[in-house]
Amino acid sequence: MKLSAGVRSRSSIAVCAVFAVLWGLVGLPLIWGGAKLLFLGGSPYYVAVGVAFVVTAFLYGTGGRSGLWLLLLTFAATLVWALFEVGMDFWQLVPRLVVPAIIVMLGLWASPFLAPNLSRPVKRGMVASGVVVMVALFGTLWAAFYPHGAILGVEQASASAAG
Repeated sequence: MKLSAGVRSRSSIAVCAVFAVLWGLVGLPLIWGGAKLLFLGGSPYYVAVGVAFVVTAFLYGTGGRSGLWLLLLTFAATLVWALFEVGMDFWQLVPRLVVPAIIVMLGLWASPFLAPNLSRPVKRGMVASGVVVMVALFGTLWAAFYPHGAILGVEQASASAAG
């Protein structure tokens, strides 16, 4: 049985509901913790991303495909923020980008359910993009086993700190 353009399958509704809950569970603590950090003079980034995730949750919950686009925009902003904040420092980029990349990967893989009216090539492209993100994550894991920057012994580190 083929569904008409305006009708969504049960699996599509279920996936949207799961992702709405997931994004809400990620967004609300980000808003709470980000507000505490902002109150202490920290970055407003976490509040903004938390709000974006809660809006994404709402969009997924209502079945709007714009939730995926907001998620991708949020990840792009996260990438820019992380590079601005820490530059190309591998170990400082990892905690800022790995979890958002996993979230984007899952969103891309779920895109056929989140936006059932997209054309088949677009859906395949989104799923393939999710695979590219997964490969990048595995590359990050692989790179974690190689030195990044100078490795100092205890004596060298204390001598450079003493200045």
